[in-house]
Amino acid sequence: MNETVDCNYCPCLNITEFEQDRLKINGIRENHICLKYGKRVIHNINANIKNHSPRLYPCDECVADMDRKENTNE
Repeated sequence: MNETVDCNYCPCLNITEFEQDRLKINGIRENHICLKYGKRVIHNINANIKNHSPRLYPCDECVADMDRKENTNE
C-alpha cells in the first residue's frame, strides 16, 4: 500500500472523505471509487473501522501505474 499518496486529492476520485462524511449525516452511504480504474479506494485495511484515518490509499492499478512512471523517469 503506497503510504505517501492520499487519494482525497486525486481528481479521479468520485468522492472525498469530507464529502462522504457530509453525505453520511444525511443517511447516504457512498463508497470511494477511482474513476480512472473503476476500483474501490479504501482506508488502511488494518485500521479500526470506527476510528479510521481519513487518508485514502490508491488502488493496486494506480500504484503500478505510478511505479511505471517512476521507473521511466530515472
